Amino acid sequence: AVVSTQSTGTDGKGVTVSCPGATFVMTTNVGADQIAHNTGPLDEDFKKFIMYPLLKGAFRRNEFLGRINEIVYFLPFSRDQCKELVTWELERIKDYATKLNISFSWDDSAVLLLSQALDTNYGARSLKNEVSRRVVDKLADMSLENKISAGSGVVLTVRDDALTFDVR
Repeated sequence: AVVSTQSTGTDGKGVTVSCPGATFVMTTNVGADQIAHNTGPLDEDFKKFIMYPLLKGAFRRNEFLGRINEIVYFLPFSRDQCKELVTWELERIKDYATKLNISFSWDDSAVLLLSQALDTNYGARSLKNEVSRRVVDKLADMSLENKISAGSGVVLTVRDDALTFDVR
């Protein structure tokens, strides 16, 4: 994320816009790979010799880069954080299923398998999309096929390196 507290800016048509007291936060994936694979500190040298040349290459305007007050680095998720994110998504599904009187649970193997879907280019969004594609879509199909309904219980687990949905 790039933070600027400049109170004026110029839009793409050259019109100056005044925004006193505003803070602008701009996000970009420029440098994401370098941040992810960096083994040293994310210090001033990293900013000066790695990030600024990448930003200049991407945005090509010194006057734009000159307005940046601070660079905030978003570090890649750890394996444990990925598991927490997947668990949070599964909890949301469980809450929704409970409203439909369907019991939904999972084991650690399902969380581990789903958490391996992290794409560092898309961050948490890739995990959310994977859970949606592999769990929500399957549960919806099971409901449409009358394999689950009110009063059913579904346990998400892994067998032979694949997600399975045990209906009880």
